[in-house]
Amino acid sequence: MKKITALSFFVAAFLVFSQAAHAVFSDVTSSHEYYEAIEYLQENGIVEGYADGSYRPDQQVNRAEALKIILLGSSVLVPEIQDQDIFPDVLYGTWYAKYAAKGRNLGIVSGDSGTGMFRPGDTINLAEILKILLKTNRVETTAPDENPYADVPADAWFAPYFSYSFSISLLPQTADEDVKPATPVTRGLMAQLMYQLAMKPEGYQEGKASYYGATFHGKGTASGEVFDASLFTAAHRTLPFGTWLKVRNLNNGKETYVRVNDRGPYGDENRIVDLSKAAFEAIAPLSQGIASVSITPVSGPPGGSSASEVPAACPDKPTFKYYSESTFENITLNASLPNTFLADEVFFLEGSSASAKKEVSAFLAPDAKTQFPFTSTKNNDGTFSIPVFFPDTGSYSLGVIPGDSGSSVVESVTVLPGSCLTQSEDSGLPVPTDLKLSISQGDLVIQWTQDPGHDVSKVSFIQGTKRKDYFVRGKVQLTPHYPDFEGWSAGDTQVQIRSASLGGASFSEPGAVTWSPTLSAVFKAETHHQYIVEDDKVNVLSLPSTLKSGSPLTFKVDPKVNLNAAGWVILPNGQTEDLTLSSPTHTALKGTLGTDIFPASASDVRLSYTPKSGSLHFFEINDEQGIAAVNIPVYTENTYPLIPNPADLADLQPVGLSSDLGALKSEMLQLVNADRAAQGLASLSLNSGLTQLAQAKSNDMAERNYFGHWNPEGLTSNDLRKNYAIAQYVSENIARDVSVSLAEYGLMRSASHRSNILNEEWQRVGFGFTQDGGNGIIFVQIFSDDPIDFSDVADLRTEVVSALNAERSATVSLQNGLNSLAQSWADKWVSEKWCDINTASCNPLTAPDGTFTDSLRDGGVSETLGAYYRGDSSFENAKMAITENTGMQDSRWKKIGIGIKQDSFGIIHFIITYTE
Repeated sequence: MKKITALSFFVAAFLVFSQAAHAVFSDVTSSHEYYEAIEYLQENGIVEGYADGSYRPDQQVNRAEALKIILLGSSVLVPEIQDQDIFPDVLYGTWYAKYAAKGRNLGIVSGDSGTGMFRPGDTINLAEILKILLKTNRVETTAPDENPYADVPADAWFAPYFSYSFSISLLPQTADEDVKPATPVTRGLMAQLMYQLAMKPEGYQEGKASYYGATFHGKGTASGEVFDASLFTAAHRTLPFGTWLKVRNLNNGKETYVRVNDRGPYGDENRIVDLSKAAFEAIAPLSQGIASVSITPVSGPPGGSSASEVPAACPDKPTFKYYSESTFENITLNASLPNTFLADEVFFLEGSSASAKKEVSAFLAPDAKTQFPFTSTKNNDGTFSIPVFFPDTGSYSLGVIPGDSGSSVVESVTVLPGSCLTQSEDSGLPVPTDLKLSISQGDLVIQWTQDPGHDVSKVSFIQGTKRKDYFVRGKVQLTPHYPDFEGWSAGDTQVQIRSASLGGASFSEPGAVTWSPTLSAVFKAETHHQYIVEDDKVNVLSLPSTLKSGSPLTFKVDPKVNLNAAGWVILPNGQTEDLTLSSPTHTALKGTLGTDIFPASASDVRLSYTPKSGSLHFFEINDEQGIAAVNIPVYTENTYPLIPNPADLADLQPVGLSSDLGALKSEMLQLVNADRAAQGLASLSLNSGLTQLAQAKSNDMAERNYFGHWNPEGLTSNDLRKNYAIAQYVSENIARDVSVSLAEYGLMRSASHRSNILNEEWQRVGFGFTQDGGNGIIFVQIFSDDPIDFSDVADLRTEVVSALNAERSATVSLQNGLNSLAQSWADKWVSEKWCDINTASCNPLTAPDGTFTDSLRDGGVSETLGAYYRGDSSFENAKMAITENTGMQDSRWKKIGIGIKQDSFGIIHFIITYTE
């Protein structure tokens, strides 16, 4: 979920804030107005003093100094850079060049209009520093409707930054006072601004607020209260009921106080709170519909509030009835279906399907545009069991269908608030026993045993002040609904089980239940990750669910399709490692696409690995096309998945492709470069030729209804790139999803695709997006390095020899005659390709009509000589291999000749000879 956060480096420091009253610098005593801020930044290694022990808080800051402090203070990785054009007045080699380059690449700073100058030595003013500070921390700002301060016009370029600063009280001035945007910023004021922005109250959030429509008035809320639009209440996804919030409009500074008594909002990750009509009107006109707000948990409203303090009575229940077992087409339920449920109830829809489809799905629809889907695979005998989670109070349409899409008969069901169920406890009732936690197919499964006379259970998860209850009928196991745990943390979590007897009735029929005492356990919660096993590609023999450091793991499958012989793992540090599959009964073969495979006829294909760390790993086995057959998380022993990942929280409804492809490209480029930056890698630039190739590939897959790296003619993007004047080797990622963010998330969850995104050789990228037939989107990413200029081979030879001589004890020198002979052979090899370089027997130095050595002798070379061949898609990789070759380290060699030729596939071929 997207959140706007303050300076990231402060997160850990919140826990260790020092109250020591000593002078951190000789000229900043504990009575100084900026003492607390300067102390805080100094303790966290963000600011330094001068050699004489002073800080000089009144000294003005220049633009270069300010940019450096803000970037480092925001934990932005600033790598060393190569010689490059940055700004006309920023020379490579100056101390601030890398900060200016990083700021420019992130869009934080730009050159002056007309001159393009950065002006690193100029004093920075208040308007400029607010812009850099807020943009660095990815704070979203909007143009204000009115002047945020007396001397800040609403239409000024810097007005959005002052408007945001006003909304969070970043500056001490009130709206009718001057802030003097052109005021030079001192070192002390800069420290104070960074400190103020970071020190948000615990629980502070920013996002969008909406309000309840009129139709909700008088209906039940998730807390059990009846919603009253005239009271100051709100819905929040995770905060405990009864929590008071201060809500502040970020555009006009107006505030109100509300009490959380409901759950929501859902469907839009940017919306963080739903307000009652009265509360929304206190900060914005209703006609606005949506407001940008901050929310902060507080102990209560100043001077009291008109919000209701006690739960209201249970709303009127609908007439209770049951629906027939044969209500849904091609579905037969095991028992009739009640029309009334309780909020947080988990009801298991069980029965059999007459359809040949592998899944059976149920969906809850609160309105025509929203659906909550639940899916279960069928057993071999056609039976199914679908746990349906009833999240919130209200009226829903419930449908059940074979498969995962289609139309269904729907029936109306009502979900009642918790106030409709009177709950008590009897210490004399038998306590549940045998509480067991396990992981099955990537999911947490909680099982327990209860008294034979008990037929309902209450399962509670507790972490600090957070709590989630589920009411379970007729089952003694539960897999939690991961989106319910948004905002929870990894670590110790308690689970409690109570049981009771309802005699087979619905929770809402008697309206009362007496629970047994509690059975509880504590476990370590971990983020849940999708578990992918394509059963039309493999038959699973064994797949481990947990690991511990140093203990070997073996994944075993029987293939149903050709499997790529290369496997993959994502390591805990985010890096990837390629592995080799094996089989005790079969050996890998060369497939028709040129890759090593285990054919569909093979059996007991294995991926073996011994983890060096006891943390979460991801393992992957792909089909011949490189598409996942198995992609699963393996969790640390004694940790269990509970916290939702981005895909768990996403709206997976089919979407239409935006007409603004430029915005999609920008979004994907930002995500790709953010993933690379997290691993310390340089950003990629968007290339038009690669984008044209990627777009053509995504269009082709959609139009011809295939999904793979090879098209129906057996051609890849590397075969087709020549049509787009792309000389260098390219590499491709493909995905099918409903949004750019989910596509990138999925690609980074696949080790083979992740390794492509994180390849340090790549410098350019192109993207393609096409609507597919199922209303999803096909995404294509194509990567390459910058093209090599082969128009002057002499320069390339010189570069190789310079690198080689740096590793040798005695230098070698290029010799024109040897260069000519080597180049002639390189041209001959690329032109004739007399053998398949991918086979071990192929030797580019031995042609059918003679050897390279023969051609050297025929060319008049009589000295003792050696010869070497190297082919690579990367010039830098080839150069490194040449310098590391032991044969060329021999100090006898004095002269060298190099031939360099790139073929139509982008492979660069080096033919080298060296003599005494």
